[in-house]
Amino acid sequence: MFSGLGEQLISGAYVFGVSAIVFASLPFLFVVIKAIMDGKRETTSGADVIGTFLMAFLVHTISCLAFMTTIKIMDIIGSSYSTNYLQDKAFKIFWTFDKASVFSIAGVTNGTVEAEGAYITLYATQIAVQFVFAFIPLVVIFLGAVYGILQAKKDVYRADILSSSVWTILATIVAVMLYFLWAKIATVALFMPDGKDLVQYINEIWNQFIAKAS
Repeated sequence: MFSGLGEQLISGAYVFGVSAIVFASLPFLFVVIKAIMDGKRETTSGADVIGTFLMAFLVHTISCLAFMTTIKIMDIIGSSYSTNYLQDKAFKIFWTFDKASVFSIAGVTNGTVEAEGAYITLYATQIAVQFVFAFIPLVVIFLGAVYGILQAKKDVYRADILSSSVWTILATIVAVMLYFLWAKIATVALFMPDGKDLVQYINEIWNQFIAKAS
């Protein structure tokens, strides 16, 4: 794992980067999907839904902290080779798009076939991650609106357009707030360089999309 070969460091970067994303998203996603499915049942109360979301954030926090702790322990174990090898090199490479910068961080002086192949895999992974993260806010808004509509249908005493709109707006606002909280916690496990957090990263992606479209 702590080989000095640049291509191995680039390969390790996307392995650890993808692992961070898995730990920062999937446990939370599983619990949230369960909450949405439970929300469809007529017997589900608001307290049940709140309890499920609290559990989701508890699982999310534990997962992110566990991954962060594991990386820090691995860096301590490998400190005889290099200080903060994973945090300062592997993750920095994962969040760096420029090929020259990636090779510079990895210590690749000559673009060997192995290094080029490792970078292509890393770049493909980065593109996929960008698209996934870019659409998370849209998915959050959509799910919030869907949940609001489902709750409005359960409100048999006021099943009109106004109540449905109020439910939908409130649920969407809550969903957006939960998204910001999720992103802030997820940042702990992602080891983004220069103190950047996930919300800033997603905003930058959308700014790039808008700039290219204009």
